[in-house]
Amino acid sequence: MRIAFFELGKIHYTFGFLNEAIKTWIRSHDFSTSEDDLFNVSFTIAQAAFELMSTPYLSKYAGEAEARDKCKSVQKTVQIKILDALASLAMENYRDAAIKLTAMSLGDIEAISELVRPQDLAFYVVIASLKSLNRGEIKQSIL
Repeated sequence: MRIAFFELGKIHYTFGFLNEAIKTWIRSHDFSTSEDDLFNVSFTIAQAAFELMSTPYLSKYAGEAEARDKCKSVQKTVQIKILDALASLAMENYRDAAIKLTAMSLGDIEAISELVRPQDLAFYVVIASLKSLNRGEIKQSIL
């Protein structure tokens, strides 16, 4: 059942039906039992939710994928951290977003570019930090 729902979600996604894809992948998530499956499905849902700008799904599944991440793929690890930080931005939790964005290593430009331009990410870091952190925290985390 898990595989069938996941494949059906891919079909919905391919044809641009993001809401249906997310709902189908959530069913696949419900049938998942292994940590790797749960991570992969959560990551896929978070990516689709980001494209759809669905804050509740993005927040829930990006956080879950980050919690289940075993750092097997550096590219997925970077992307899930970015998705989690962007979920905090979307919920207007600027302090949390600033802390998450400044704490991650951004060495894999290719992985970043799949979600957001590196220049935009730098802009988000600066704006979220200026909005929510005091001078000492900015100096400690950014400089």
